[in-house]
Amino acid sequence: MGTPTPTRTADDVAEQLHDEIAAVTNELLDAYYEAKPYSNAFGEEYEGVGTNPDGTVFIGREDGADGADDPLGFDYFSIKHPDTDPDSRQTDETHYVYGKYGWMDLNDLVEWESALNDVFEAAAADGYLSDAAAERVDAAFEATRETLRDVREQYDLSDVAAFIHDHEIDTLRDLLGHGEEENRVLWQLLFSKDEEGDTFENPIEVPVISERDQMMLVRTERYYYDEYDDEGEHYAYAAVIGYDDTPERFFVHRLSSDPDVRDDDTEWTAELVREKMGFDANLSEVNTSEDDRLDLPYGQRVRVQGDLTIVRHDVEAARAERVESIEQSTRRSLFRDHSDAFAEAHPEWDDHEEVSAGSYRVRVYSEVTDELKEIQGTLGISEEAVRDEQDARGYGRLSAKRRREIVTDLAMEKAAGWAVGQSDQTAASIREEAVEQAEEEYAPDGQQNEVIGNHTVILGGASEAPERTKWLDGNNRAAFVVEDEGMMFVIHDEHGDKQVMLGPGVYTFAFLDGYEDEWWMN
Repeated sequence: MGTPTPTRTADDVAEQLHDEIAAVTNELLDAYYEAKPYSNAFGEEYEGVGTNPDGTVFIGREDGADGADDPLGFDYFSIKHPDTDPDSRQTDETHYVYGKYGWMDLNDLVEWESALNDVFEAAAADGYLSDAAAERVDAAFEATRETLRDVREQYDLSDVAAFIHDHEIDTLRDLLGHGEEENRVLWQLLFSKDEEGDTFENPIEVPVISERDQMMLVRTERYYYDEYDDEGEHYAYAAVIGYDDTPERFFVHRLSSDPDVRDDDTEWTAELVREKMGFDANLSEVNTSEDDRLDLPYGQRVRVQGDLTIVRHDVEAARAERVESIEQSTRRSLFRDHSDAFAEAHPEWDDHEEVSAGSYRVRVYSEVTDELKEIQGTLGISEEAVRDEQDARGYGRLSAKRRREIVTDLAMEKAAGWAVGQSDQTAASIREEAVEQAEEEYAPDGQQNEVIGNHTVILGGASEAPERTKWLDGNNRAAFVVEDEGMMFVIHDEHGDKQVMLGPGVYTFAFLDGYEDEWWMN
């Protein structure tokens, strides 16, 4: 497979950006050292943007006001900030815009544009730079961004696949490497290290290239050598590369390792890739109803933008489940109030060696099917009731463990029903109160705002979903109730803003499924 020849490359603009930064930096240092000849370095705090935290920039010459050892005119230009990794022993993390190993990767440099502009603007405010000089850097960054966009627009997924097959890491970093995570995934796709620490190329497979679905899958076998165990092993590694709705044009998303990823015989399709990423459709693929509301199918994982997904759930079904939950909680609370009286009234329950009907709840201990059926007879629970509950829970096979679970729950509900009869409440009054409480919980509560990663979700005419532990399980990060309709805004610095009208539903938001690297995979 031949590698495409670019008509323009990132190198065409990197040199111009470097020259502009160097010229302005030397102008800054000349003025700074003239004012403070005995200082070692110019330092200025900056405000972080996105995933880049607040920190300080240091620029200097090793010899201070006497001059630089580097022919560029200064010896170091570093960005330092507190390490955000809670497991790291380091207190600060340092990135070199320029140092003894040269310039920072161009994509990384562009990511730090905001911080560098903050520093040059602060230097101008302090009198060490002219406003025009600071504006030159800003203009150089903007020209770089535009050229990088132009460069990336020249390529499609087949071109990227060719670069990957030929292990063109420098070109791929220009096209795909928009940060440390992307650059690490690219390197890991293409290369491994042997027992001697020498780098070698990984075998590359690209089983899916789909312009229709705007994505492709790249698989490889990586090699890992554990110097502490003195042995090595191969393991499967896969990432999805596709078109993105940002100026960067492409995204890189590593997949979690699972049997399909590890199996060389897996028949990969675009649909399977989506499933592994954790979504079923893009927002642009979902139809709108006649009243211009987004008609999200129930249970479908829809990718809103970037790594953010949304799922719609039936609000009426959810409210009905909430009514049942409140009723059950009330009945069981009444049982706790009358548990001692229940044990006295039902000695056959409490005297059974495999059953306990006191201490505020009913417990069944046996995990033997025949014993459980005998216990059912003692507790007055029919086999038909057990089987109905099996069907309701979707259990294909009724193991002894599942039978015990069902018998325990049915017994608890039977005991709770007895307790209701001993109280001043009725089943009707309990349900009425439950309905009122559920309706109140599901009623609109105005505008809801939630920051989810780098996305800001604003939802009008909504309320926060009750039972947060139910909705925010697994990967879900937020859950809102829309009773009638609600306007949703999703804001992101790079992906832009989305605005859609949502119909009734409980909406959960989550991230795409992905993989967090372990230390030994780096």
